Amino acid sequence: MNQRARQFIRYILYAAGANLTRILTTFALTLLLPKFMTEENYGNWQLYLFYCSFLGYFSLGWCEGALLKYGGAAYADLDGRTMASQFWSLTVHVTLLIAAAFLISAAVMQDPQKRTAMWLALIFIGPQILKTYLQLILQATNRISDYARSFTWERLINFALVALCMLLGLRDFRCVAGMEIISVGAVLIYLAVLCREVTFRRPLPLRQSFPLTRELVHTGVQIMLASLAGQLIVGIVRFAIEEHWGTIVFGKISLSLSMANMLITCISAVSVVLYPTLRRSSGETLAEIYRPARTCLTAAMYGLLLFYVPGKELLRLWLPRYEESLRYLAILFPLCIYEARTSVLALTYLKTLRREKDIMRANIAVVLVSLPATYCTVGLLGSLDLAVLSIIVLYALKAIYTETLLARQMPMHLAWDHGLEGALTAVFILCSWLLPNGMAILAYLAAYGLYLCVKRKDVLQSAAFLRGLLGKEGKEA
Repeated sequence: MNQRARQFIRYILYAAGANLTRILTTFALTLLLPKFMTEENYGNWQLYLFYCSFLGYFSLGWCEGALLKYGGAAYADLDGRTMASQFWSLTVHVTLLIAAAFLISAAVMQDPQKRTAMWLALIFIGPQILKTYLQLILQATNRISDYARSFTWERLINFALVALCMLLGLRDFRCVAGMEIISVGAVLIYLAVLCREVTFRRPLPLRQSFPLTRELVHTGVQIMLASLAGQLIVGIVRFAIEEHWGTIVFGKISLSLSMANMLITCISAVSVVLYPTLRRSSGETLAEIYRPARTCLTAAMYGLLLFYVPGKELLRLWLPRYEESLRYLAILFPLCIYEARTSVLALTYLKTLRREKDIMRANIAVVLVSLPATYCTVGLLGSLDLAVLSIIVLYALKAIYTETLLARQMPMHLAWDHGLEGALTAVFILCSWLLPNGMAILAYLAAYGLYLCVKRKDVLQSAAFLRGLLGKEGKEA
């Protein structure tokens, strides 16, 4: 295999390795915490994570703007003083917002448990945003091994500290959150030393650095708003579930979501390497790669659903208190197909083509669908089953609309694929929800086999194209 192809695959393995460490430690914690914590404590822990997922937008797109501006650049070519001024300006900005949020939450949040979860999330989010900024600089400049190493150390430190808490009997959600804060702080220090050329340099005066700040925020805020809208798609449903059924039910549904998100995290590792690589590619190459990559990724991920029933049964034996919530894995597990494919391919392509407005447009459109859907399923019908089912429908709509917008930039027609994938997803959900385990596996296996027969030619041609592309790059290298 050629040098360029080997380098690309090596970077993917670095990123996948970091995410594999992340997914294994997250998986272990996902199994440990509900096993040893009370249901109320676990629900509060999930509420803390829920708050963290939205407080990350305090950056106002600053980090995302840096990724878009410097994607594909060489680290050695970055101006140290310019980058240092952005890092320290971001530090001041985030600190002021966190202080204001502390005062507001103290005044308006009456429930002491929710207030504590919010305060812990605010303490966590400061170092988390700064860590993300430095990690995205490493990603943008293709220092993938350093980027991956920072993720690996963070997850290992966090896992070790949380496991120690469990062994010592410190099983309150505040202790677990404290360990996460310590781990992200330690990795921030490591990254600050690793990137000392852009952290410990004398920053530019504010008057000189402000134009770049304005540019980064203006560019990144569109990605941030798109990401915020993406969070709100499921966040609105989760918030309504917590308000209507309470923290314990919220925690149980969040457990099923966590299981699905772990697979998304692992597969999305490819996008870390794909973005800087695509930025260096021509428009013709971009159009040629998308359809074959999409076909192979989709076929592989639908195959992973065959492991759902064995996985669910193992989880049921380990977490008997959460048996009812594991039913919802049948609905939520397929969302990883839509979300991972969107993250790895569609969003990466739109960022490469600088179509941030299309990303925002797709997410906002689905949020507008999420509001009435949540009102009907939770407010009017009071059905937890329908509320959870709406999540996969919303993710599917988001994926379809995002690819529809991307299709305007590249010649491709995906209506038939969307229909076929929707039918296969529906078959999986119905089989897993209504049939006994053995019959469910056989029924879905038959449906998946039929899907592969229909797509056989497309899958074989796509796989051959991708293999040929690597070989072609090898000859050029």
